[in-house]
Parts: sequence; structure tokens; C-alpha cells
Amino acid sequence: MQYDNKIVKQMYFVAIHLFFFIINNKGPNQKVAFRRIKPCFI
Repeated sequence: MQYDNKIVKQMYFVAIHLFFFIINNKGPNQKVAFRRIKPCFI
């Protein structure tokens, strides 16, 4: 259960960051922001 909880927390963390990056970078910078976040997800 602890391991599953960790994954859920990480997914929420990534989702929140993606959400803010998309709001802050409307345009071509979205792809750059996604590349920055992707390593954190893995």
C-alpha cells in the first residue's frame, strides 16, 4: 500500500506541475516544460 501511495502522490505532483506549466507557457514552450517534468515522473 505504501508503494502505491507513493506513485499516487508522484502522479499528483507531476499533474499539478504540468497544469501550472501549461498555464504559464501557452504556446510552443509547452513542449519544453513537458521535457523538464518527464524525468521527475520516471
